[in-house]
Amino acid sequence: MLLPQLFMRIGRRAPLCLFILGEIEMAVIYGDDLANDLSGTAGADTIYGLGGDDTLTGDTGSTSLGEVSDRLYGGVGDDVYNLYRAGDGKIYTLGVASSVVEGVDQGFDIVNFHTVGALTNYHVAPNVEVLNIYGNVGIIWGDDADNIITVSGGSDFVALVGSPS
Repeated sequence: MLLPQLFMRIGRRAPLCLFILGEIEMAVIYGDDLANDLSGTAGADTIYGLGGDDTLTGDTGSTSLGEVSDRLYGGVGDDVYNLYRAGDGKIYTLGVASSVVEGVDQGFDIVNFHTVGALTNYHVAPNVEVLNIYGNVGIIWGDDADNIITVSGGSDFVALVGSPS
């Protein structure tokens, strides 16, 4: 059974427990202003944490062309993003195609990026303070902000972008 789309909003009145049998091509999931733990599916997901200290997890979601397509929006609060990707030699930029989208001054945010295989390049998303990479990535690019970058599992090169202060 293939469900083409699923839209879900977490409310404040009662906890939500939802089990789905089969595959979902695309899920759009909304949290609320509390601390939410929201996980996507194997399809192309969009997850909105909104307010609160959220944990957002994007699975290996991809389109039929192999392009990564999960989008995770944290919102206000100290958010943790968990991303899982297969190594395919593509360049991943958090904040663009496979993305974590975080606004300016919306909290202290952490991205945990898990790879299987090797990625060529990886760019830190704007407004993300901590990037933890688990697996093998060739080059990791920082940005103009103060980044904490931790890499494990391979021979990696970290490039820091911006002017020294």
